[in-house]
Amino acid sequence: MRENVHYWGFFSFQPMAIIGGLQAFVESGLHSEYPVVLLESALHTLRSTCYLDADALKAAYSRPDLDPFQTAVCVLSEHLKVFLNLFQRLHEIQEHAGAICRLIHRHLPSEIHHFEVAAVASLFTPDVHHSLEPFLYAYMLLELNAAESDTPDYNCFFESIVTSKLSTQLPSDLAEQCRHIFSLGPSEFSLHFLLEDLVKPFIESAFLHKTEELILNEYTSSFIGPLRDYLAHVVEKSWLKRINHIKTQSNPLTPQLAYTTYYCVRRQELFRVMMDYPESRPAVMDLKAYLMETHALQDLIDALGKEVRIRLLHPGVHTDEILMGYGCLVRGLREIDPSSVAQDIICQPVASCLRVRDDAVHCIVDRLITPPGHQNVVGDNEEDNQVTGLQKELLLPTPLEVEPTDEVRDGDAHLVAHDPNGSFTITSNAATEDVTVCKIVVDLDWDRWMPDPLEALHHTGSPWKRRIDLLSLLVGIYGSKKSFLVEYRNLLSQRLLRQLSFDTAVQVRHLELLKLRFGESDMQDCEVMLKDIRDSRRISAFVADVIRTTEGERSSSDDPIRFPLQAFILSGEYWPEFHREEFKLPGTLSASFSEFTSYFEKMKGNRTLNWMSKLGLVNVTLDRGGQGVSMDVSPLQASILHLFTQKARWSLCDISQQLEITTSTVRRSLAPFLQRGFIEQTAGDIETYRVCADNPTSEVAKTEEDQTDINVSIAEQEGQSSTDYLPGREVLNVELQVFWSYITGMLTNLGGMSLERIHSMLRMFALGSNDGAEYTRQHLHQFLELKVRDGELVCEDDIYKLA
Repeated sequence: MRENVHYWGFFSFQPMAIIGGLQAFVESGLHSEYPVVLLESALHTLRSTCYLDADALKAAYSRPDLDPFQTAVCVLSEHLKVFLNLFQRLHEIQEHAGAICRLIHRHLPSEIHHFEVAAVASLFTPDVHHSLEPFLYAYMLLELNAAESDTPDYNCFFESIVTSKLSTQLPSDLAEQCRHIFSLGPSEFSLHFLLEDLVKPFIESAFLHKTEELILNEYTSSFIGPLRDYLAHVVEKSWLKRINHIKTQSNPLTPQLAYTTYYCVRRQELFRVMMDYPESRPAVMDLKAYLMETHALQDLIDALGKEVRIRLLHPGVHTDEILMGYGCLVRGLREIDPSSVAQDIICQPVASCLRVRDDAVHCIVDRLITPPGHQNVVGDNEEDNQVTGLQKELLLPTPLEVEPTDEVRDGDAHLVAHDPNGSFTITSNAATEDVTVCKIVVDLDWDRWMPDPLEALHHTGSPWKRRIDLLSLLVGIYGSKKSFLVEYRNLLSQRLLRQLSFDTAVQVRHLELLKLRFGESDMQDCEVMLKDIRDSRRISAFVADVIRTTEGERSSSDDPIRFPLQAFILSGEYWPEFHREEFKLPGTLSASFSEFTSYFEKMKGNRTLNWMSKLGLVNVTLDRGGQGVSMDVSPLQASILHLFTQKARWSLCDISQQLEITTSTVRRSLAPFLQRGFIEQTAGDIETYRVCADNPTSEVAKTEEDQTDINVSIAEQEGQSSTDYLPGREVLNVELQVFWSYITGMLTNLGGMSLERIHSMLRMFALGSNDGAEYTRQHLHQFLELKVRDGELVCEDDIYKLA
């Protein structure tokens, strides 16, 4: 092992008596007559007694792969004996050289400077100096640790593991023992020149490693201030004095060292910092301070943009997570760069990715109207923050702005939607009983205005677009608000029909806020939908009262099954198109529906009801072993259960014929009852089902049997939810079929046409209308590809022709 090496073998050693010959030469008086002889003899004596073997030093420590700070730590922790022996030898060299210099200074004072220069060049050749660097770095680390101990109030690295470990291993006075070698006394031969070129690389390396240990993965605290204090007090006022760094020499501390070092560490974490916003706001504000000091915005754009493309924009990332990332990037980058140039450049690929995702609009609208804590995809605090953030966008009183008007296209006055510096004050006033409308009073502080950075000169994005609010940015991804309104209407219909109550307070509040942003005329369908729910509550209550009043007048003989019924009465023209798959209700169950219809017709005169039998929810109670199990099931499942009350054994085909549905639908509806042990397949015939015995056999049934109060909802386990509307692509294909005759006419008269040309011509008279959904180039491409698969069109070299 290295510890067994005799380190004194690195150096030649002679006693101090070697200057006796020089003293005799001076006493003879010959030095005045032959000064050159004295100088050459002194150099020869110095070289012969103070020789340093560079090869031996390299053999003792050779780690070119480490930077100065790592080198210093390695020397002090693994090569301490070599370090101590070397500094003892340097002390002896200093004494030898100092004795000779004093002799020459007394007798040849005019030659002392030339002799010192010659002595340094002779003893410390570039090869020797390079071999000494690791040990000199180690000494500077000792002094830095001592400086930190002397100024604890400004030492932000007091929890450093490396510093603590070295402090326990090394003598407390080690730095003081080595310090006199580099003293600057007038009669001393100082070795301080060995440190001059090493101060800057060492402190930059040490500060970088210490900063990395301090701030890595820590985003909730600001560090720029403590880092600047450390450099000003620990390094500049204490450490530089300890190593005798002369003020007239070049200052190793650049004014921007704290900022550049901080950014060097944070650069590898930019993506995580942005994704953690607003929790990471202290780190974001530190980055803003860095950019204000260095004007290095372009590097941040390049680094963060690359990370966004690699880690966010790939097929494996869910659209909801991309949307969350987009919101984080917009808010975080607007904090860092109020001009929004960085936001526009970095977020442009994210916007393009969202534009081609089919479910992006659904995710945006869902986040916009869903209360925090009710998400299903990610389900963490970050997501709740993003939901809250999007909902705050509804509080802005200005309408959505997707296209700027001519008078404000190039102006700076249109900045009210973006408030990075808190120039707005927000007050709330109750407008109605259920709706709170927030009013924003604009008080722009022009003292805080700053011009765009230089990067804006090379950016083609509109200044107007870079300053609009987040919701307008999201809507602007798709060019108009039509697709958002269609999606909101679809989601609103789902929420209203799935909540199974007539409470619309939350939806009314969202609608009133959306009307401020989207305009009242575009929200009329949604207002009708909410009115339908309120009217349904009133009508259902009226019918229920009438039925209770006339209940005693009914004949009890051969009376069909009756049950309490509440209905959502929908105005078909204003609600989204639902799946039209229906089934035939058993005759014994239709009496309540017919009775409700008759009372409605009496109430409304010339209006009647068209029941959608597959929509809704039925609460049934099943008896299992004397224990009642309450279950929420779909109307189709309730009808199947009713059939088993009439006959204990049914085949799939019989149920299918009885209810006029497919066997696959029957099988899917029976699955939850098979799992819970209410129904089972007969032995030898898997297509026949029967009511189970009282003792449950399935694990689910056994678990529920141990419960005293069982209320299970299995309505959604049928597969596709009954209240689902037609997918957007399916609706668009149906509506685009209206324009199929125009497309065939164009292809007949003009021959083959590209997708872009077909789309541009249709927009002139059809696709640009204000009714219906927004037909984009992507929608048209999907429709034309469907026609290609059907054999009505052919596509060659991106040119569509009639087949």
